[in-house]
Amino acid sequence: MATTSRGSGSGSGMAAGRRSRTDIARMCATLFGTTPLSAHCQIWAAESPRFAAFLDEYQGKIGKKLRGIHDEAGYVDLLAELETAHTLLQERSFALIYEPYLAEKQRGPDFAVTFRSHTSFMVEVRHLRPSPTEVSLRLVSVLADKLRQLPASVPNVLMVSGAPDHTAAEHLQQAMRTLAADGHRRDDEACQRRGFASARDLLRRLSRLSAVGILRAPPEAFLWEYAQAQHPLSPDLRKTLARALGGTL
Repeated sequence: MATTSRGSGSGSGMAAGRRSRTDIARMCATLFGTTPLSAHCQIWAAESPRFAAFLDEYQGKIGKKLRGIHDEAGYVDLLAELETAHTLLQERSFALIYEPYLAEKQRGPDFAVTFRSHTSFMVEVRHLRPSPTEVSLRLVSVLADKLRQLPASVPNVLMVSGAPDHTAAEHLQQAMRTLAADGHRRDDEACQRRGFASARDLLRRLSRLSAVGILRAPPEAFLWEYAQAQHPLSPDLRKTLARALGGTL
């Protein structure tokens, strides 16, 4: 797993003590200003000391991301990452590192997560923006893009957020079937158009995906596992992730 330097907080999302609402409001105002993220993150930080500690620890990374955003869609994308952090930190058995590959200047998942101090897995986040393109086709493109940045040595979970009609289970499953079919047909040309070196490369990278979580209000959220994953989730991890999402397996 990639390593990363820690900030001045307590590390990996562990609470550094309960903060007052005034302190939280001040931190969020300083970090988010008048952006659309401020109100959401202030509410989450007030209800979750662990999320407040996460914001405190990673102010530098979050602030740098905010400075690079120039439209409303960019704020929504970052909000999806922070919502994922808040969601995972509801489970005390999860500890997070934000952007673990940043120091190595390479693409990688958004979070390295440790479960019960001994099991590591990666979480990548993607918000589906509104688009006239057919949903399953968009998901194929999203999956192809994300598969190329998943490490081979640990379980990987893709968290997807967006409107319910864009993140329905049937769309996701159709997209997975489409990708897998390209690989199993040994259609190198089709796989190359999707950004892979070959059909074999696509199938190899597809096997790195352990599960997909859908971020929506319970009980609509759910966790879907890929049956051919190289590193399937353990039963305890699967149960804890599903509980964090507030949905079903």
